[in-house]
Amino acid sequence: MGGGKALVNAYYRSAEKLGVVIRYNSPVEDIEVQDGRFVAAVIPERKINGQLYPAERIEAKSCVLAAGGFESNREWLREAGVIMNEASIHQIIF
Repeated sequence: MGGGKALVNAYYRSAEKLGVVIRYNSPVEDIEVQDGRFVAAVIPERKINGQLYPAERIEAKSCVLAAGGFESNREWLREAGVIMNEASIHQIIF
């Protein structure tokens, strides 16, 4: 493993050591901001793999919101017309 994936994995390890909690499958319904600063994120009730999770309000000193995966999802790239075949994957520049 190398390149971007190795770098991201290093970021995850560092974040975990610092006590950062990374939440997956947690669509944010609302972001509370007060005086221009993040206060909380509200996550609605959701079902993941058949299990129901209750709505949550998560308070924190800071927050990083990320929505990704498009650049590594070959099917989505094909649908968007970004790649036509496997050989063109290496030509994508972000």
